Parts: sequence; C-alpha cells; structure tokens
Amino acid sequence: MNVKRPQLTALALWALAVGGVIVFRWSGGGSPPPEGRGAGAEAFSSRPVSVRKLPSFKTAPDVEELELAADIQALRALVLHDPERACQEALKLGSAAVASLSAAWVEWDADAAVRWVLSLQGSLREAGLATLAVELVSEDPQYALKLALAMETGVTRNETAAFVMTQWAAGNPGEMLQWTSELNDAGLRMAAEQRLLPAIASRDPVLAATYVAEQIDQPGLQMAVVPAILQRWAQRDPVAAAAWVAGIPDAELRTQGLDAMLRVWAQQNAGTLYQWWLREPAGSFRDEAAVAMAGILADTDRSIARLYAEGITDEALRTSALTRVSTP
Repeated sequence: MNVKRPQLTALALWALAVGGVIVFRWSGGGSPPPEGRGAGAEAFSSRPVSVRKLPSFKTAPDVEELELAADIQALRALVLHDPERACQEALKLGSAAVASLSAAWVEWDADAAVRWVLSLQGSLREAGLATLAVELVSEDPQYALKLALAMETGVTRNETAAFVMTQWAAGNPGEMLQWTSELNDAGLRMAAEQRLLPAIASRDPVLAATYVAEQIDQPGLQMAVVPAILQRWAQRDPVAAAAWVAGIPDAELRTQGLDAMLRVWAQQNAGTLYQWWLREPAGSFRDEAAVAMAGILADTDRSIARLYAEGITDEALRTSALTRVSTP
C-alpha cells in the first residue's frame, strides 16, 4: 500500500506535545449538547472531549499501518487548532482519515464538519457522511437520517440509514415502523426491517410481530426476522410467544421460529416450559414442540429429551425423535 504520509513526524510529534493540554483543558466538563440542529457552531465548541482509542489490529500491524494510525490521531488533535490544515492532510491520507477527522470535528463544530464532508466527492464523501450520521444520531436522529440518505445508493447507505432508524425507533417505534412501511426503496426498506424489528421486539414484541404479519411477505426476510423476534419475546412472555408462533402458516418458518423461542425459554426456565408443553392439547403443534425440545436437549439432558420424545403422538415423528435421543 503506497500511500504518501505527509509530514508524519511533525504531525505525530505535534499531537503528542499538545494532546495532554487538550485533555486537561476540556476533561472537566462542558455545557450540555444542543437540542437539534438549531444550535450554531459555538454551541458545539464547548462540548467535552470524547476520548477515543487508536484503531485495533487483529494481526500485528506493519510500519505503514502504525504510521497511518499515528497520522490519523494527530489529525484529530490538529482539527481543534487548525481545521483547514487538518482537512488538507486528511484528504491526502484517504477515507479512514476523513472518517476519523469527521468524528472528532463534529464534537466541536458540527456545522463546519457537515459542510466540509458535503463538499467532498466519491468514497471520501461517503466515509464522512456515514460517520457523521452515526455520530449525530443520538442528538438529532432526523438530521442524521438525512445525512445517511444523502449517500450514494447501495449497501453502505442502506446499512447506515437502517442503523440510524433503529436508534431513532427507541423513542417512537410505531411511528418509525409506519414510515418504514411506506418506503419506496426496496433495498433500504429491507435493511431497515432487518435491523428495526429485532430491536423493537426487545421492548414491544407484539408490535414487531404484528408488523411482520401485516407488512412482510418475502419468505427470506420473514426467516431473517421472525426467529429473532421470538427469541426476544420468549424473554418477556414465552407463553404469548408460543401462541403466536403456533399460528404461523408456513411450516418451515414455524419450525425455525419455534426452535429459536424454545431455546431461550429452556435456558430461562426449563420447568415452566415442560409444564406448558404438558398442558398443550394433543395435536401437530404439541408434537412440533416436542420434536424441537428432544433435539435441543439430546446432547445435554437425554432423560428429559426422552420424555418429550415419548410424548409425541405422531408415530413417525416419535420414532425419529427417540432414535435421536438414544444415539450417543
């Protein structure tokens, strides 16, 4: 990777020299973040430093990687004193530097950071927009989503927007799901639903499940979100989750959802689960639950697994389950 490292020594040494001063000057606190985008740059400039770590490496970094990390860290400090020079140096270093600089700058002067990123082109602009959207979502999710949607159409845009929407949905999940259901962009809608529904299910599984039943008819998307919803529902109300999964008409989807739900329930309270199963009326759903539990417990608790298997009324299913729990 032949990337020019402009003024590496000067930048890195400068960062080391002033870094301590910056932390000392700002670590004592600062005024609360402004409400929404109405506040000017001066409101952002008083925010305290967010201490960030250097990039972590899964393998031992080479010299160029270490130099790039040092350069980027230097730029994060430089932007507080000389934003113009920091921007010039970031453009020479590439997308990673632009993203890191944007994250640092937005904490001090969000409006200036946004103006700079919007003036960029190509991958540099994309990196900056994605970073700004993530950084601003907690303060102004509506504006953060606007930034995400300003990216070029594609997977990165969809994933960034979906992340922002998920954070926004924490305050008003019903409104966000309604907005999502009206999206014309199929790729964005699917990405959003895959992120939104499991997150919403953690707080309101009924709302998430109702949305799936009414708004999602793609088998692949159903298979991606239904087990996740049921896992979260089982943590809150496993009996209600079981009643809902019993009504899923598609056999494969019902099997996957039931297995996901039962695994959570078995971990939380295996005794309550077994008593629920005993009370279930004889029939195909009770057999499906027994087959699932026999498989789940076959390797960890063969005695209980066998009880489930023996309670299966369908002869073929019972024989298969008993063979499974009897095989070492």
